Amino acid sequence: MLDRLRGLAARLEAPGTRPAAVTLVVVALLLAAAASFAIAERLKLERSPVTAPELTRLIGPGCECEKAVAQLAVRFRERVVVTATIVDGAGEHVATLAEELERPRGRAEFEWDGRDEAGELVRSGRYRLRLELENLDRTITVPTPVRVDARPPRVQLLEAEPLVFSPDGDGRRDRVRYRYRTNEAAYALVEVEGETAVHAPRRPAGEGRVRWQGRIDGEFAEPGMYATQVVVVDAAGNRSEPTAVVAVRVRYVELLGAQPRARVGGTLRFRTDADARVVEYALRPVGAGEGFGGTVAPGAASVRVPRGLRPGRYVLRVVVGEWSERAAVRLVAG
Repeated sequence: MLDRLRGLAARLEAPGTRPAAVTLVVVALLLAAAASFAIAERLKLERSPVTAPELTRLIGPGCECEKAVAQLAVRFRERVVVTATIVDGAGEHVATLAEELERPRGRAEFEWDGRDEAGELVRSGRYRLRLELENLDRTITVPTPVRVDARPPRVQLLEAEPLVFSPDGDGRRDRVRYRYRTNEAAYALVEVEGETAVHAPRRPAGEGRVRWQGRIDGEFAEPGMYATQVVVVDAAGNRSEPTAVVAVRVRYVELLGAQPRARVGGTLRFRTDADARVVEYALRPVGAGEGFGGTVAPGAASVRVPRGLRPGRYVLRVVVGEWSERAAVRLVAG
């Protein structure tokens, strides 16, 4: 503006130009500039009809979770007729949220699902809420952006061990440890047979670890084989593709073999597999009668059969915590 005024003043001061005309034009230009400045300053000082914006800062529109939709709330100082739209970083129209909507003074809420007018998911980037207040002849773009993250994270499983464990809480091989690497900050899930069994805290990009302690819906998993996978979820709710399946076996105690016949007063041999320090065992008759029991270390065991027992059919039971296995044994006279 100043450059234009200087140029015009120079032309008016050229030879042949009347001094009075020069003065009048310069004064007029100065008055116009002052008026424009005053209008601009008045607009700056005028309170905005839109205040107190509360916007969801980050969404993942394809996540099928609560973070797929942005909640957009503002407060109007007076009654308005508003058209609410979403614009991209260049100010180009993306989606219409409401059109010629009458709203009283107070809070107004809008939702955006991260899709454009054609219903397609938008690209990752920053988007803003634009409000056209038709009765006030004002258009306001809320400066706070909504960031759309449409890219799922990636995860690589580095290690999983042990593949056979007993989640009995004794600290001996009672959990499976998964080591993974992800390309962005995310939290990890362990999915067991397709259902989420573990939800770990969020960790930065790089290597992370997560553990499955053998519980499903808060209960100890039954003995058997389970298909497990690791999935990571980023801050926008985007889920990675699951890792390859890791088959793990839950076992508390196994009776791997028991001598089917033993002599009264002789030796009963059997073998167990467990992570516990000791395994309880008991030999009880089928029906009424006395038996005997005790504890052995996991592995091969040999126990003396008391002489006072009656020959007949018995059941050998081995126990760790709440879990047990059984086998049939026949005692014969010594």
